[in-house]
Amino acid sequence: MDNTLHEAEITTFPAIDDRMNRYIKSKLNLSEQLSNQLRQHFWKKYGATLVGLMVEYGIEGSEFLRATHRLEDFSEKIFRSKSLNTLLRRLNGQKIIASNGPIQYVNDVLRLLGVRELVSNFYGIESYKFEPKPSRRAFSFLVRKNRLSPTKCIFVDDNLANLKRAKSLGMRTVWVHSDFRRPKWVDFRVPSIKKLFSLVAIDGRLKNSV
Repeated sequence: MDNTLHEAEITTFPAIDDRMNRYIKSKLNLSEQLSNQLRQHFWKKYGATLVGLMVEYGIEGSEFLRATHRLEDFSEKIFRSKSLNTLLRRLNGQKIIASNGPIQYVNDVLRLLGVRELVSNFYGIESYKFEPKPSRRAFSFLVRKNRLSPTKCIFVDDNLANLKRAKSLGMRTVWVHSDFRRPKWVDFRVPSIKKLFSLVAIDGRLKNSV
């Protein structure tokens, strides 16, 4: 969802990163600089800052999520997109959102984007028992919970590690990124979610490589 359905890098992430830094600083009694470094280190090592804090410091997950993902302060930065709404309506099949953010945050963002009613199901980090994408647990949960056949799925994400895991399960993959590379586990690359229009045929299926 983040950096795929909307540009979280300029909307929600700055506020969330700041709250994470302040939470870490307060809980672990660290400087601002060290808090920021630890946040980034855990994100790279575990796929989510929260997981690192839980594993290495015994932080309680729900408390952390409540403190860092309140949407009220930046809801005005998320705008409903008519083109996104139109795109999702054109795509056949289930539309399932799998986020490493908390469930309530996912629900709030989808609602603000105006696409909540177009999504079949959505999940957050609590759904995978705090083992985020690209963990095997997260993907196994999604497949099992929705009774999916991986070879009939198209996985759209901005993160290459997530896409690599999806591809290993037999899913087709779409990388939402402006990079000119296209790793072998990426079937399609588009600079933004709105460019999926160029890949969608009249029947709502992906039609050609980019």
